Amino acid sequence: MSSRLFQNIREKYGFAYSVYSYATMMSDAGVFSAYIGTDKAHVSTSTDLILREFDKLRRKPVSRAELQRTKAQLKGSMMLSLESIPNRMMRLGTSELYFQEFNSIDSILKQVNVVSQDEIQEIAGTLFRNDALSKVIIQPDGNTVGSDAKQ
Repeated sequence: MSSRLFQNIREKYGFAYSVYSYATMMSDAGVFSAYIGTDKAHVSTSTDLILREFDKLRRKPVSRAELQRTKAQLKGSMMLSLESIPNRMMRLGTSELYFQEFNSIDSILKQVNVVSQDEIQEIAGTLFRNDALSKVIIQPDGNTVGSDAKQ
C-alpha cells in the first residue's frame, strides 16, 4: 500500500482495484512485472501512469527516505514470512536451487541494507528501457489485446 504505484494509481486517481509490481526469477532469466486491475475506461491512463513511474525511476534516483522506508518494509515482510512454514520451506528451496547453499536471514538482511540509490537507478535503467518493455492487456472476456511484446 505504500508503493509508488499504489499511492499514485489507486489512492491519488482511484483508477485501480489492485495495483502492484513483482519479480519472477529463474536461474537463468527473470521477469519484472506490474499488474493492475481496473475497468476498461481507465486501462490506457493507468498503463501510462505505470510507465511514467518506471521512467521516473530510470531518470531520477529514489530519495534516501524512500529507500530507507522500502528497505524497512522489505525486511519486515521477510521477517513476517518466517511465521509461515510453507514460506520458510519455499525460501529454503529457492536458496538451494538458485545459490546451491543456505542463505541465512541475517545474510539476506545485510544484503538488503547495502543496496544503494545508485544501484537502484542502474537496474531501473536496464529494466525500464522502452525497447525492453512489453504490455499485455487481458479483457474480462478473456481476450488478450494491446500486446506489444518486444523480442
